[in-house]
Amino acid sequence: MYRITTTCAMLALIIALMFTGCSLDSGNTAPDTDENGNETAAMPLAFPGQKGTVKTGVYLGEEIEYEEINGKCVFQGDIVLEPEDVSASKGAGRTKSSVFWPNRTVYFNIESSLKSTTNLNTAIDYYRSLGVRFVQRGSEKNYISFFFNKDSDGYYSSAIGMTGKKQTIHLATGYSVGTAVHEIGHALGLFHEQSRTDRDNYITIHFDNILDNKEHNFKTYSASGYDGFNFHNFDWQSIMLYPSYTGFENDTSKPAITRLDGTTFSRQNVRLSIGDLNTIYTMYPPNFIVRTDAVSRDSSRIDIVRVNGDGKILTAAKTGSSWAGWWQIANGVTAPGTDVKIVSRHPEKLDVFTVGSNNRVYTAAWDRARDGSAGFRGWWTIGSLTCQSASSVSAVVRGSQQLNVMAVGSDGGIYTAAWDNSESNGAWQGWWRIANGVATCGSEPALISRYSSLLDAFVVGTDGNVWTAAWDSGRAYGSWKGWWSLGSIGQPVATVSAIASDKNRIHVFAVGLNGRVYSKQWDGSWSTWKRIGSFNAQPGAKVYPVSRKTGYVDIFVMTEDQHVFTSAWNTSKSANTFSSPKDLG
Repeated sequence: MYRITTTCAMLALIIALMFTGCSLDSGNTAPDTDENGNETAAMPLAFPGQKGTVKTGVYLGEEIEYEEINGKCVFQGDIVLEPEDVSASKGAGRTKSSVFWPNRTVYFNIESSLKSTTNLNTAIDYYRSLGVRFVQRGSEKNYISFFFNKDSDGYYSSAIGMTGKKQTIHLATGYSVGTAVHEIGHALGLFHEQSRTDRDNYITIHFDNILDNKEHNFKTYSASGYDGFNFHNFDWQSIMLYPSYTGFENDTSKPAITRLDGTTFSRQNVRLSIGDLNTIYTMYPPNFIVRTDAVSRDSSRIDIVRVNGDGKILTAAKTGSSWAGWWQIANGVTAPGTDVKIVSRHPEKLDVFTVGSNNRVYTAAWDRARDGSAGFRGWWTIGSLTCQSASSVSAVVRGSQQLNVMAVGSDGGIYTAAWDNSESNGAWQGWWRIANGVATCGSEPALISRYSSLLDAFVVGTDGNVWTAAWDSGRAYGSWKGWWSLGSIGQPVATVSAIASDKNRIHVFAVGLNGRVYSKQWDGSWSTWKRIGSFNAQPGAKVYPVSRKTGYVDIFVMTEDQHVFTSAWNTSKSANTFSSPKDLG
């Protein structure tokens, strides 16, 4: 099995310069909202409405074009570079690794000029929840200073990455949490999504409608002199993506950027998207994240798999009241934070799935009849599908001899593969694309089987909504149909999960980018989305549902303060109504 990890030396500048990410594309986009779903101000810009002189210089050892305004070097609208850091000849910039804050630790202070700090503190706590340590500055000379600037002197701006000295983030009156998250993202080393080298496959830049001396803000990294790496596919939900109307237009009634079909899109200004989170985790790997999954083989046995902070894939088992483990599964190692899935198609059989460093899907298996106490065998590749890096695999059992898996390909398409021992002599078949669907960057697909001839699939599309498709071998079509939108929860969806409480009832759970948790139910027709509780989930967290018997569902989710909440539903309750969540601590 390939080790699932990323070489930091190779990605140091590349990832830092590309806050990029991934696209079921309906032509619609998430609303431009703050964390409460309210419309926000326009895209943050330094010195809005002011024109300067376009110059060429060198930053981080690469040649760039920037605009000199009021003595400042302004790059891509809201990235302010110190003049002494931009030299006139190539090679005088900082080393590539210098853009990262050492040990994921950022020292900061908030200047007295910034009177309103509630939204800023919320944004800082948000990054802390991702494993980036923000520490109040003492005597450190390398730090971020949050500062309020009058509109005449500046609006929203930040340096790019760590400068090695005091660097200022400017915020203006009425700034939102999302705007603070965006500017802090720059200070951590993140540029804009629309500057990807492959952006012309997704968007059109209308240079004929861009103000003179502002065209350089729309160059790709390659055109600006950088070698580029596009992390995941184009991320329509990235908080670092310019909207169609950027503030740089000649004719303000016409957009500067559109989709390839000419439609416009808004700016997601809530929180980091799942693709953004994956990029942050690549730049600043959190050593505290442990991804887990569990399965019950029968009424007395439970098996758990997890990915440790060192990337080892481990398993433990409970028989009766006794636990044993942890054992490493076939020497498997993955990147910390990577998902691993486990299913049981028979009380004496287990199958585990994950994605390798070459972005291929891998599986390992345990069979008591064949292996005895020798443990798992594997890892074997499933087909030749190339997935997005840091992808998740969804797996489901349709019978003792039937397995199905689903993953998002490197093109953003949703693919499935199948194993049927009675038909293919134990070989995996596939991958087949599901009805030309395209998932948003970083989307973890959900796959369920209500009975052996039926599959239901769920993903988050590029519009930030949940989409579903179905396969039924017992019906005339005998193939995948869909995708159908399950509608908006009023904000972009971060993660989706699903479970069937019986053969005719499906429960779907969505977590918004702002952490709110929603459920939707199908029992012949779909109910409306309904919020569960008043808590907020941890960034990137999903709902884990289980059905311990027909007609019952229990859910578990981690909150922002890293507590686990649970809620329950059963057929005695009204449709789609879960009990008041309980804090498990």
